Amino acid sequence: MKRFDGIRRPTRPGGWLWRLWKLVPYAAMVLSGMLIVFFLIDRVNKPMAFMTNEFHKVITFILALTSITLAIRVAAVQREAERKNYRARLKRWREGQKNRAAK
Repeated sequence: MKRFDGIRRPTRPGGWLWRLWKLVPYAAMVLSGMLIVFFLIDRVNKPMAFMTNEFHKVITFILALTSITLAIRVAAVQREAERKNYRARLKRWREGQKNRAAK
């Protein structure tokens, strides 16, 4: 168990994987920035031909993979937040029903 601000929280068995998930949005940002720079350079200097070489195709593929991974991760976080909110509302509703029945 780790302690943060006096609150005990269980450690995660796959802590390294959790840290890796935190890096995915940053990887998507870096790769997207690289892609924008390549597009700008290609527009200014056509002979460099960033859009026709193999390197650009690989970078685009990696960007697509990280974007899909990020989208899945964000969707999972949002779904969990919605479930947590639903459980809290249901708990409050049940407590209200209990209080009404006791009166």
